[in-house]
Order: sequence, then structure tokens, then C-alpha cells
Amino acid sequence: MQLSETILVLREQLALTRHAFAKKAGCSPSSIAHYGTAKRSPGAFTIARLCRLALEANRPDLADAFAAALPGVPDGLLVPSWKLPATVWLPVVEDTSAKRRTDPTSWSWQGRL
Repeated sequence: MQLSETILVLREQLALTRHAFAKKAGCSPSSIAHYGTAKRSPGAFTIARLCRLALEANRPDLADAFAAALPGVPDGLLVPSWKLPATVWLPVVEDTSAKRRTDPTSWSWQGRL
């Protein structure tokens, strides 16, 4: 299935008008029209949003079709997050850079007098 067909199938699945679908996808209605007729292709950011919409519509098959249009996914260099097992997710590391700027005990002098 081509990307243009996948977009139309998702829009029909969600039962949305072109305007409502464009708003959910974060782009203009004319862009959706161009994508649907294959006159233009969505960028990576729009494709990622379309993947999310497909997953919200409980259509992982459509999300996979959108993800295949992203550079690196067909080559196996990138793996969509919904394909990763939960144990692969890494914990979020606390950002301590703000603490270092505000905590005088962590300051070190690195300049010249």
C-alpha cells in the first residue's frame, strides 16, 4: 500500500473530514489533499504524527506502513518505539545541569583573575 492510500485509509478509519484530519495531523488541509493524491510526500515529523494517529485508532498495520516511509526504518537502522519490548526502554536520567548552575556547592572556578 502506498503512503497516499494509507493516509486515506486512516482518515476513513477515523471518520474525519480533511480539515479535522489535518488538524489532528498538525498540517494544513491542502497538505492532506496533496498527500492523498501523491503530489507531495509528508516530512518525517508529519509521518511520526500519522504513526501516532494510527496507533490511537488501534491500527498498528497503518502505523507500520507510515513508519516504513521514514528513512532508516526499512534498512533496520531505526526501530519504531511500539515494536520495542518494554524491557528495552531505558530509564530517564535526571538532568543535573540546572542544579549545578543554582547550587553554589557544586561550582568550581575555571577562569582567570
